[in-house]
Amino acid sequence: MKNRYSRWLLLLALGPLFGQCSKAPEPAPRTDYRQEGITLMQQLKPQLTGTWDLHRVAITRLRNDASQMQAGITKDTVFQYFAALTLAPAVASRSTPRDPQYGEFEGALQYKGKVFPVYICLRITSDYAQTHQGPQALFALDLNRVLGSYPPDADERFLLDLGILQSYFYLENTPGQPGMVWRGLGKGVNRIEFQKR
Repeated sequence: MKNRYSRWLLLLALGPLFGQCSKAPEPAPRTDYRQEGITLMQQLKPQLTGTWDLHRVAITRLRNDASQMQAGITKDTVFQYFAALTLAPAVASRSTPRDPQYGEFEGALQYKGKVFPVYICLRITSDYAQTHQGPQALFALDLNRVLGSYPPDADERFLLDLGILQSYFYLENTPGQPGMVWRGLGKGVNRIEFQKR
């Protein structure tokens, strides 16, 4: 009987040692953000190229926001068939040398018969790089000219105050679908829904 207890004690004492020899879980593979960005931009280039209607622009009223007051936004507002946006891959890169992990596009925003030259540079979001879910890219819709070269006219000032020009957005695009969504960051533009022509 004494022998039996000593075997059990020995097994109990050695148990943790054998448990430590078990295989540790493998660490998750590291995300190659650069390669994920290159892959995404190759997919987005043909999808974004073309002419898009700003089918629906949803503005959230921000309290005491001087820009919205200037634009006449007094409550949450939705604009239908607001403008048109034409995009093509940028001919000249703003970074030297051109970096394929960024999607550079230039084009024109047509609003009330006026054409505003625009530029965007897409950068993959970290969430999308890791999980392939959520917004794919982050960017700003910039005017494609030297700022301050001349004072903005009333329509350009309205687009700036509204938060469409010179504002940051998340891009959500579903491959093979004729639409895309931009979600606004920081200003009153909540969501822009696009339909491709």
